[in-house]
Amino acid sequence: MKNTNRLFLLLIVAVSIIIFIYAFTGSSQQRDLYQEEIRAEREAKDRLFRSKTNSPLTAKKRSQFTGLAYFRIDPEFKVKARLEKLNDDSIYIFRTSKKTVRRMKKYGKLHFKLANKDLELLALRGLDPLSRKMLFIPFTDKTSGMDTYGAGRYLDVSIPQTNTLILDFNQAYQPYCAYNANYECPLPPSENHLELRIEAGEKLLP
Repeated sequence: MKNTNRLFLLLIVAVSIIIFIYAFTGSSQQRDLYQEEIRAEREAKDRLFRSKTNSPLTAKKRSQFTGLAYFRIDPEFKVKARLEKLNDDSIYIFRTSKKTVRRMKKYGKLHFKLANKDLELLALRGLDPLSRKMLFIPFTDKTSGMDTYGAGRYLDVSIPQTNTLILDFNQAYQPYCAYNANYECPLPPSENHLELRIEAGEKLLP
């Protein structure tokens, strides 16, 4: 009986070790795949910035361009958010970098947790048919004006079928105004300021 119990315990330990190794390997592979996807997106954007036809950079800046600057990829900044839809037809009027206005629909509020803080962002939707399937989430944080563009950064997220979605701040990007003052960019609403440093996504060029 003692030998049987001993063998049973050894079997449990062995299975536990196998499960742990499998789980660790699986999560490691998922993390590597995720980082590869983010890097591929960034390489594609660098190619766009080098192109003559689509780049926001002037010819001089383009000739000196070696790649956009980013914080390191950090999965901690990829979070699940709860979408609280707004049931009215409120229109948000943006001020832009050129002191004009743009209009978008207030679609909902995104509730999420980051760095042990309960946070909220207003999500907007464009009025034209091309942008109606996406949520536009402009924001500022405590890196704004220091490590990132002072007027804020943006996230674009597909409108979900449910009331949850993923906010990945590793995909946060700066508007073209950060690279060329000739562009006109909407400014984030005051309620979309996050009282922490979002050290993820695109940052200012050195």
